[in-house]
Amino acid sequence: SFINHLDHLRKYNSHTFNRIRKTMICGEALTLVIQQAWRALAPNSQIFNLYGPTECTVSVSGKDVTHPQEGDVRHGVLTIGNAWDNTQFYVLNEGHISQKGQGELLVGGPQVFDGYFREGRVCREKLVEEPQTGLLLYRTGDNVELSPTKPNHYLGRGDDQLQIRGHRTQKNEILHLICQTIPCSGPIVLRIEFAV
Repeated sequence: SFINHLDHLRKYNSHTFNRIRKTMICGEALTLVIQQAWRALAPNSQIFNLYGPTECTVSVSGKDVTHPQEGDVRHGVLTIGNAWDNTQFYVLNEGHISQKGQGELLVGGPQVFDGYFREGRVCREKLVEEPQTGLLLYRTGDNVELSPTKPNHYLGRGDDQLQIRGHRTQKNEILHLICQTIPCSGPIVLRIEFAV
């Protein structure tokens, strides 16, 4: 979002941030358009796309996407990279847990939190055990495609949560505020992606 904002301001010329050597981007899907905009502003910087939900302490995967390789980009979005050495990725699809395929991303390892404070019901929904090992896995709500031989890809949210400039919000929260502010019945919230 910050890079997108800089690009929209048009205040900065190419090579404005020449002295930046490493850029780590995390918190929302990194599009190829944003990666290219940052490369123009900071041409000497390596760019790392990291993935890490709040419940997993910083990042749990990532990849250097300075020069994307074949397969690193899907539908204009860069790969989330491979899981770090001490982290396990699984997908949940129709109740079945697997290490490859499409579905909701499950994350296991020492970075995964062990529950929300005083939120037992939510913990039971968000934390599941891997059947064979008993490893505690966090249900991220993110749909992904995992492959042992190809880059891992973020495919979007599997629930009503939206990422707006890096902030998480639920559609129901938006609807509630609209109904409190404007007398209306039956409002809806639509997510529309705009090309930059």
